[in-house]
Amino acid sequence: REEEGVLERLKNTLSELEQNKETLNDKIEHNNQKLENSKADSNLSRANVENQEKQNGLLSNEVANLKAKHSKLEEDILSKKEEKNILQSKISTLTSQIEFYTNIIENHEGRPAGVKHILSNKEKYPFVLGVLSDIIEVDDLYQLAVETALGEYGSFLVVDSRKNAQKLIAETKGKFSIFSLDNLPEVATAAIENPIELLLTKIKCQPELEKLLQLLIGDVCILATDKQEPDFNNSNVYNWVDKSGNYFSNGYIFKSAGDKSDSVIGRRQKLELLENELIIAKKNVKKLNGNLEGVIKNADSIRKNLQLKSDELDSAILKLNDFEQMLKQQNYVAAQHQESLLECKENLKNIDFQIIEFNIKLKTAKDTIHDLRIEYEKSSKEYENFQEKIAEDRSAIRTQQQNVQDARIKLLEIEKEREGFAYRIDTFISQEKELKVRITKYNSELLRIDKENQTLQLSITEGKEKLIDLSHSLEKNSREKDDLEKAYNKSYAELQRLQSGIRERQKQKDEFLNTIREYEISIAEGSNEIKHHRSRINELYNEELSDDPINLDEYDLPSRKTEMENLQRSLDRIGPVNLAVAEEYEKESERSAFLIEQYSDLEQAEKIINETIEKLDGEAETKFMDTFTAIQENFTKTYSSFFDGGEGHLRLVGEDDPLEAEIEIIARPPGKKTQTLRMLSAGEKALTAIALLFAIYLVKPSPFCILDEVDAPLDDTNIAKFAKVLKEFSNKTQFIVVTHNKLTMEKADYMYGVTQAEEGVSKIVSV
Repeated sequence: REEEGVLERLKNTLSELEQNKETLNDKIEHNNQKLENSKADSNLSRANVENQEKQNGLLSNEVANLKAKHSKLEEDILSKKEEKNILQSKISTLTSQIEFYTNIIENHEGRPAGVKHILSNKEKYPFVLGVLSDIIEVDDLYQLAVETALGEYGSFLVVDSRKNAQKLIAETKGKFSIFSLDNLPEVATAAIENPIELLLTKIKCQPELEKLLQLLIGDVCILATDKQEPDFNNSNVYNWVDKSGNYFSNGYIFKSAGDKSDSVIGRRQKLELLENELIIAKKNVKKLNGNLEGVIKNADSIRKNLQLKSDELDSAILKLNDFEQMLKQQNYVAAQHQESLLECKENLKNIDFQIIEFNIKLKTAKDTIHDLRIEYEKSSKEYENFQEKIAEDRSAIRTQQQNVQDARIKLLEIEKEREGFAYRIDTFISQEKELKVRITKYNSELLRIDKENQTLQLSITEGKEKLIDLSHSLEKNSREKDDLEKAYNKSYAELQRLQSGIRERQKQKDEFLNTIREYEISIAEGSNEIKHHRSRINELYNEELSDDPINLDEYDLPSRKTEMENLQRSLDRIGPVNLAVAEEYEKESERSAFLIEQYSDLEQAEKIINETIEKLDGEAETKFMDTFTAIQENFTKTYSSFFDGGEGHLRLVGEDDPLEAEIEIIARPPGKKTQTLRMLSAGEKALTAIALLFAIYLVKPSPFCILDEVDAPLDDTNIAKFAKVLKEFSNKTQFIVVTHNKLTMEKADYMYGVTQAEEGVSKIVSV
C-alpha cells in the first residue's frame, strides 16, 4: 500500500510539473517584455543624469568662485577689524596718556603747595610766567640732559620783576623759589671750540628767558655718544652732560638721572603731540570704518549670491540624485527582470529534468510494487506467528513491571515519613527555644508591672487625699452658690416688675407717636395736594398763585372755563412736549466728557507704553550687545581651543537693529581658508557648535553642567579635542556627561552605568 501511495504521488507530481512548465513559459514571455521597457527607461534616465551633471559642473564652478571671493573678503574684514582694534587700542592708550598729562599739568602734580596755589590763581598773578621746566621746549633726546643740568632750578617760578617776586613771597605762605627776570646779571658767552655742541642749542624758549638760561646752563656742553666721561685735562670746558642725563662738572661733581626714562620738561609739548596723534588715529579709524562697511556690504552681497547659488546647486544636486536614483532603480528593475527571466529558464530546465526523473521513478515503482506484493503474502503468515509470541512476552513483562512499581511506591512513602519526622523534630526544637525566650521576656514584664503597680498605689492614696480636700471645697462653694442664687432670684423678680412698668409706658408712648404720625401724614398729604395744584396751574397756565385769599365772585368762571378748553385743544393739536430733552442732553454731555477723558487716558497710556517699549528695546539691545560681545570673545577662544588653532568669529548681518539681525558664524579651521558654517564638514560643524555652546556657557558659568551625548556626531580625532578642552574646563565646573563613546569615558574621573532592563525602569550597573 505504501508503494501504491508513492506511485499515486508521483503521478500527481508529474501533473503539477506540467502545469508549472506552462506557467513558467508565460512568465518568461512577460519578463522579456518588461526587460525591454526597463532598458528604454534606463537609457532615458542616463541621458537626464548626463545633462544634469553638466549643469551641476557649471554651478559648482560658480559656487567655488564665489567662495574664493567671499573667503578673500572675510580675510580682508578680519585684517581690517584687527587693524581697527589696534587703532582703538592706540586711541585708548593715547586718551589715557592725554588724561594723565592733562591731570598733571592742570593739577600741577609734583609741585610744592605754594607753587600750586600761585599757578592755580593766574588771574590774580598775571606776572608769573610759570615754572621754568614748563615754559621751555626741548628735543625729546635731550630732555633728561636739560632736566639734570637745570637740577632744582627747573622747579623755580619765573616772574617779570623783583617787585612782583616780593609780592608773591608776602602773599603766599608755601615753600617755593623764584627767578626775577629784571635783575639778572650779565654773563659773558663762553668760548667753545668746535666740534663741541652747547646744550642751549637744543632749547627753544621766549626771548626774555634766553638770558636766564645762559646764566644757568650756558657753559654746559653735550658729551659725544662714544664717550662715557669727558677729558677735563685737555679741554677748557668744565660742565658736560650726555643724552642719558649724566652730568659732569669741574672734574669732581657728578650727577646721574638713574633709571628715569621720562622727564618733567616738555610736558605741554608731549600733550600737544599726543593730541595730534589722537586726532590722526581717530581719522584713520573713521576712514577704516568706512572701508570696513564697504567690504562688509560687498561680503554680504557675495554671501547672498553664494547662498542663492548654493541653494541652486543643492537643488540641482538633489535633482541629479533623483535622476541617479531613478537610473539605479531602472537598472535594478532591469536586473530584477533579467534575474527573474534567468530563474524562470533555469526552473523550466529543472522541471523538464524532474519530469524525466519522475517518469523513470514511476516505472521503477510499478516493478517494485509487483515484487512487494509477492513478498507481502509470504511475510503475512510469518508475522501472525510472531505476533502471538510477542503477546505472551508482553504479558510477562507487564507483571514484572507492576511488581517493581509497587516496591518503588512503598519506598517513596517510607522516605516521606522519615523527612516528616525530621522536620517535626526541628520544629519542636525551635519552638522550645522561642518559648524560653518568651518566658524570660514575660518575667521581666512581670517585674516591671509590679513596680508600676506600687507606683499606682501611691498615686491612688494621694488622689484620695486630694479628693477629700476637693469635697470640702465643693460643699463650701455650694453653700455660697445657694446664697447667690437667692439674691439673684430676688433681684430678678424686682427687675421683672420694673420691666413690666417700662413696657406699659413704652406702649402708651408708641400709641401717642402713631397718632402724631397720622396727623403729620394728613398734613403732608394736604401740602402735597396744594403743591401739586400750584405746579399743575403753573405748567398749564404759567401763573403763580399767591397765598392771599381769592374772591370767586369777581371771576366769570364759565367764560374762563371755555377759554381754558380752547387753549387745551390748541395745545393738544401742537402735540406733547419732550420734557426729557434737557435730561438727555445732560446724559449725552456726561457721556461725551467721559469718552473724551477715556480717549485722553488712552493717548496717555499709548505714549507711556511706547516709551516703555523704547526703554525695554534699549535695555534689551544693550543687554543683547553686551552678551553678544562676551559670547563673541569667548567663541574666539573656545574655537581655537577645540580646533587647536584656527579662527572663529561671530557677526551680525542683515539688519540695523541688532535684535532683528541674523548671527553669522565665520570659521577658519587650521590649514583652511575662512568660510561660513554652511561650507564646513559635518564634524567641523559639530565641533564649531560645541565651541559656541561653551562660549555661551562661559558668559554665565555654573558649578554644574550636564552634557547629553554632545559627542555623538564627532569622530575619534575631534572627540580627543573635545575631551581635552572638557578636562580644562572641569577645574571650575563639574560636568555630568551622558555618552556612549569609549574615548570620552576614558577621560572621566568617575563613571556610572545606567541600563533599562524593564520599560520605564532604569537602574545603575557596575562598569
